[in-house]
Amino acid sequence: MGLNEGQDPLASVARGATHGLLDWTKEQLAELVARIRDREIAFVQDPDTVDLVREERKSEEWAILKGHIHDPKLRILVQMGFVLRRMERDPSRRERLHDLRTKILRKFGAAGLRAAELVQREVFGSVFLKLVREAKSPVDLETSLEDLLNRVDAYTVFIQEKDGVKEVVKELNIRILARTAQVFIVFGYGQAKTKAKKVVDEVLKTLPRSYGAEKHETEKDFYAFVGKVEKGELQLVLPF
Repeated sequence: MGLNEGQDPLASVARGATHGLLDWTKEQLAELVARIRDREIAFVQDPDTVDLVREERKSEEWAILKGHIHDPKLRILVQMGFVLRRMERDPSRRERLHDLRTKILRKFGAAGLRAAELVQREVFGSVFLKLVREAKSPVDLETSLEDLLNRVDAYTVFIQEKDGVKEVVKELNIRILARTAQVFIVFGYGQAKTKAKKVVDEVLKTLPRSYGAEKHETEKDFYAFVGKVEKGELQLVLPF
């Protein structure tokens, strides 16, 4: 009982035709899976963006990360981060980039957009590699990655160009010493990059010597992990 020409596979299943799945061809089953996945990203409402998501689902980066991200919402946000990165690198997609950011914000809120931005700016990938190097167990790795995306505001300070360095340093110092998280990520992009670097340098002056920072910098981005240092290396203490 395969699919008839023009038959909607989702409608077929909805009518109780699941028993016929065994009779479907490999191509028809692949179509069904693709249609279900595409429903998850229907909110983007743009064929070009949907195509980019499909391409990113075939990427090596997603092939590595998908085994460690199980929450459906977080999987979408990671994929959105990939697409934001692709769009930013293509000047012809600048308008679509702004449009996608707006749609992510409407769908998932400010925290969801910031989670996608962590992926876009490759901060999330850096966390993943560091956790792997520290030989965390698969369960600890998955818990930490999902916790970071779910509670991005608890762990990350996004520096804005308008922010005052002294005010941010004071707030960050209080949060670090109160141990609201074991490790904080300080991030600055574009014109806020220099200010983010200044915040990290200044907050380290206010902390005990047992604290340090692991800094990362690209042409446009700066981010640093700030926390306690053991044996000369900053540790990503779990839970993250």
